[in-house]
Amino acid sequence: MIQNFHPYPESLLNKARALKDEHVMITGAHGFIGAQLLNLLSVAHVPCVGLSSGKTTSNVRVNSFGRKNLVVCDLDQPASVARSFHGVTMIVHTATYGAYSWQVESGEIFKQVQQLETLLSEARKNGIKAFIHTGTSSEYGQNCNYAKEDQTPHANSLYSLAKIQCHNLISYYGKTLNVPAMTLRLFSIYGPGEHPRKLIPHICSSILENHPLTLSDPETSRDFVHIYDALEMILDGLLGIQPQDYGEAYNVCTGEQTSLKNVADILAKEFDFKNLRWSSGVAKSWDLKTWVGSTEKTFKRFGWQAKISFAAGLKQTLEYYQEHRFLLNNEFFLPRKKISVIAPCYMDLQSIPILFERLRVVFENLKYDFEFIVIDDVSPDGAYESLKEHALKDARWVLAKHTRNFGSQSIFMHGLDIATGDAVVLMDGDLQDPPELIPQFIEKWEQGFDLCLGKRVSREEGFWFSFKCKAFYRLWNIVSRIDIPLDCGDFGLISRAAAKQIVSFRTKIKLWRTLRAFPAYKTALVPYRRPNRAFGFSTNSNRKLIMWSLKFLFSTPNFIAFFYLLGGLAGFLFFEDSLFFVIPYIFLGLALLVALVNLLYLKNFQYPEYTTEELIQKQILVRFPAGEHDLGQR
Repeated sequence: MIQNFHPYPESLLNKARALKDEHVMITGAHGFIGAQLLNLLSVAHVPCVGLSSGKTTSNVRVNSFGRKNLVVCDLDQPASVARSFHGVTMIVHTATYGAYSWQVESGEIFKQVQQLETLLSEARKNGIKAFIHTGTSSEYGQNCNYAKEDQTPHANSLYSLAKIQCHNLISYYGKTLNVPAMTLRLFSIYGPGEHPRKLIPHICSSILENHPLTLSDPETSRDFVHIYDALEMILDGLLGIQPQDYGEAYNVCTGEQTSLKNVADILAKEFDFKNLRWSSGVAKSWDLKTWVGSTEKTFKRFGWQAKISFAAGLKQTLEYYQEHRFLLNNEFFLPRKKISVIAPCYMDLQSIPILFERLRVVFENLKYDFEFIVIDDVSPDGAYESLKEHALKDARWVLAKHTRNFGSQSIFMHGLDIATGDAVVLMDGDLQDPPELIPQFIEKWEQGFDLCLGKRVSREEGFWFSFKCKAFYRLWNIVSRIDIPLDCGDFGLISRAAAKQIVSFRTKIKLWRTLRAFPAYKTALVPYRRPNRAFGFSTNSNRKLIMWSLKFLFSTPNFIAFFYLLGGLAGFLFFEDSLFFVIPYIFLGLALLVALVNLLYLKNFQYPEYTTEELIQKQILVRFPAGEHDLGQR
């Protein structure tokens, strides 16, 4: 995690503080430019909110100040976007896809056009004071030699074409609909927090690690702009936008060519670094030799010009990476796996929000995303209505409400049905299962275990309750052909592939502990001490425990045979031919037979495992009308 190491120039901080009466929304807040802007405004104590997709890359660039203002929002969902506009007065749209050479999916590249239209539409409805869209020098395409804003664009890639369409939207909303929106065409922005596969971090890594640096054609040149200069122009745009700027584009560039030969000379002179070699690799079709812009229009309108020379900016960036070398590690920027955490909610109104906060802290220090799936089983404490606010604000929440109480096993199956993670964690919602154990589960899962369970080495519920549980599961393992890991509850992680297989099992007795044990997946056990409930009291009465026991016993075909075998042996050894001992067995056997017939009856009618009244996913609320409830039926 980035610490509070952001020595922003005082002049930049003062300019940011001029926005203290505004509320700035930043999209793409996990990206290089978005994260730096969020950090700056947060350090300057400017009201702001950073929107992050929460599904692509790490938020590692965001410092401890910025993280307090970071929320997850899906820009593909108009309703999710609309809710993010609450109180917002200004917008800086930095979210994009296709800027890096490895981002090549055409559907994702052109999706940003629709995302921008959604944002502009909401900005118009909400009377936004300023809308800054960060465009790119790629919009000039082939016409990129001292490019001017009013010249005809000549797209040379799908990304270039998509960004041209984005500016056309800005132009339409600005000039035709009078929305205060404009485009800032960013050239080669560099500085702390840039992706490690880009040129400047690659140079810094070579210097710090003293390993060879390979560069391409020495005549290739770029217009390098330090991130602090770019941030200053964004602030100038927010503070100074006027009707004459609506729908316009402005270059953010130095107007100076810095060739790779110049870069090599600076490295030798300023850093005494000469461990360099030149590559004769074939350039990509869109990667032109010269890429430089004109500063005339921007300087004339805003008086802005870059202040930091390339040599000074490179030195400042190198100093930053000396303190934050981990940001030169490419693995921090790879697409992240997602963990789905499923928790039932029944009399857990107080504990569920605390559980989410503990999960947030846990995953903040992991290279994984997470979603928090809470299933309200018609909790009598009104938990659903209270938790809705959380789910509508944060896309990491998934909240569902059952039409009636179906029990914890149906909750887990419902959660597995809607989970989207690469692995799934099941846990109680009463804080008895510590989320701080999840990193150990993930470690075991990454080592190849399909099932990682928490093993209770002790529990605070009392001796008698603990004794009953231990005795029952040991008896079960004697009776059944299915060996359940001893002293393990529902708390644990299961791989997505294994969870999908379990969900497909065709059985009406859905008992999670037997279902996960049946395939004999490769299993790891992680010991922990199970505390008492943090709030309220347990809803597990003796009646419920007896019903649980019966369900477990009926879920194995060996139970009845084992039951009669014990009776036969006891009768033979102690009662010989006495009918006195046989008669109770006959009645009890009939009762068991009736119970089994009842199970077959229920199976024949194919009742659903659960029915859903409402579902909130990705901040979108779906209500199921009576008679059209979402059915958990396989």
